[in-house]
Amino acid sequence: MRRCRQANRGFTLIELMTAAAVVAILAVFAMTAYFNAQRKGNRSAAEAFLASIAQQEQQFFIDNRSYLSCSAPITSATCALGVQAASNVYTFYTVSVTATNTNTPPTFVASAVPVAGTYQVKDSAGTLSINEQGNRTPSGVW
Repeated sequence: MRRCRQANRGFTLIELMTAAAVVAILAVFAMTAYFNAQRKGNRSAAEAFLASIAQQEQQFFIDNRSYLSCSAPITSATCALGVQAASNVYTFYTVSVTATNTNTPPTFVASAVPVAGTYQVKDSAGTLSINEQGNRTPSGVW
């Protein structure tokens, strides 16, 4: 009788701690993969937004023979270009457009700088930018 009772006592503390350690290790890997996916998704949204700005700048140039600067960072408010950033862009990036119309030919650079204090800063791409010729930096990221 005594042997049957001992066999049905349940888990030992060491078995429970081992299971908890395995779950914690798996959770660390899952969280790392999740944040990497979030970071890549935010970067893709910023890249798409910069491409949209470049397209609008080209249309503005066709209509006005000059490019348009957005003096303040583009957030949820629209710039005069008619573009509006999604929340996952302006939350993690500071987007700005700088135009130089005194050069021949006129130029512009649209850039997205990661906001300090967000996990987007750890993105290896860093600052994203596109110019009037469609040159994108950093190369190999877009």
